[in-house]
Amino acid sequence: MSSASQPCPQSATRSRQHRSACSRPEVQLLWLPTAEASQQLGISRKTLFRLKKQGVLKQEHHWSRKNPTRRCSDLLWHLQRCQLALGRY
Repeated sequence: MSSASQPCPQSATRSRQHRSACSRPEVQLLWLPTAEASQQLGISRKTLFRLKKQGVLKQEHHWSRKNPTRRCSDLLWHLQRCQLALGRY
């Protein structure tokens, strides 16, 4: 019998913390909204947009529009790519 089909050894009465040991590991989000990205990068929103304007952070690689068909759509930022561009990864 494979390990994937075996039931979780943790008891149903144990705390959520213990039960989470059997669940999949938490996935880190790569594309974040501006407020979260600036917080994770340790820079202000203003600096983030300045780097975008200067061409340090490129469209479709470092940032993308949440709704590409709307010019004034919110932006999403690829956290790892931005960290690499800023020399922080």
